[in-house]
Amino acid sequence: MSLPHTLSSLPKLTTQFSNIPPRILAFLPRKLLTIPHHPLHTTLRILTSPPTTNGYTLHTPQSPIVSTYMNFDSLNTPTQHPAREKADSYYISETLMLRTHTSAHQTQYIAQHAEIAKSTGETQKFLVAADVYRRDEIDTTHSPAFHQSEGVIMFQKNELQRQIAERAHQPEHLDEQISKTNPIQEQHNPAHAREAVRVLKAELESMFIGLFKAYKLPIPSMRWLPTTFPFTSPSFELEILHEGKWIEMLGCGVTQGKVLANAGVSPTDTVVAFGIGLDRLTMLLYDIPDIRLLWSEDERFLSQWSQGNDMQRFVPFSNNPPVDRDISFWMPPEWQENDMMDIIREKGKDIEVVEKIDQWTDPRQKRTSLTYRIRYRAMGRNLTNAEVNQLQDAIIDDLASKGYEFR
Repeated sequence: MSLPHTLSSLPKLTTQFSNIPPRILAFLPRKLLTIPHHPLHTTLRILTSPPTTNGYTLHTPQSPIVSTYMNFDSLNTPTQHPAREKADSYYISETLMLRTHTSAHQTQYIAQHAEIAKSTGETQKFLVAADVYRRDEIDTTHSPAFHQSEGVIMFQKNELQRQIAERAHQPEHLDEQISKTNPIQEQHNPAHAREAVRVLKAELESMFIGLFKAYKLPIPSMRWLPTTFPFTSPSFELEILHEGKWIEMLGCGVTQGKVLANAGVSPTDTVVAFGIGLDRLTMLLYDIPDIRLLWSEDERFLSQWSQGNDMQRFVPFSNNPPVDRDISFWMPPEWQENDMMDIIREKGKDIEVVEKIDQWTDPRQKRTSLTYRIRYRAMGRNLTNAEVNQLQDAIIDDLASKGYEFR
């Protein structure tokens, strides 16, 4: 399956239905994963190289334009799922969009590797790495453009049976997180599904141990939690303990039979998948405090990594003070917070965080007032009050032009 369109065709494809602002379009050609020595490039290189990861084929689909079928329907995403809303995703038209996850390519590559498995009879393992796009809040850990790596293991029945037989002398492996609320699918052999989960968790733990060893960092404590995804069951999240806090690093599980059927594969096959947020992982490995830095073109950032030192920790090059400004307005009809975030992101640069600090409803007018605090902070210099006021005025003017009534 080929991608439906290329970046060069995007302006001609954009329709009145589109909700992609110019600033998001500016992210598309950057391709940070392909820039040698960039922290994201290095994280992906270490993640996909032995001994951190063994036996995976890497796919890097370049165009972020996918069909809504690829992004949602092929993955068993319900029609009414919030992720389908324009408040959450960037659309080109009713049927084309910017991928919100690398899972959009999962059925494409499952079908491709199923053909390889037919000729070789071997378990197939592949990774997909790419930039993805979602409408989101504004803070130091969220960006509307970020990066993911998707992994899939397509087990051959004889391989699972061999592994189960090899461990026959060991106590039976039972995953207590598999339950009625996180069940094995009816069409699956329970022993095969449990063995696949055991292998998946072991591989992912080993992968993170390998990453931290490569970066000469202490091996973190890890824990697994049951969760829910529309395209896997049972499903799990892996968290690591970092600086006293548990941080989610990935989601995974046994691929739903409907997803396999959409790829032309038998729904009774045992396939597992996982997804890793590369930006969050890179920030942790390099001690990068603000996700905006990953997109920085400032030489003081980029020049810190070169041949021979591309795994060193980030050295801060500025400690500029923040400047806060508040806006208060009556909640507009059909209010969507991400609409406001896109307007603020488009009109105001050097914004670190936007957070709601107050909400109040007037009982007589039956109107709700919202107050948001915008924190401005430049990466490489101090902002003047005049600069911040100019940025704030531009945001207020644009919001007012779209019907916002300020208090």
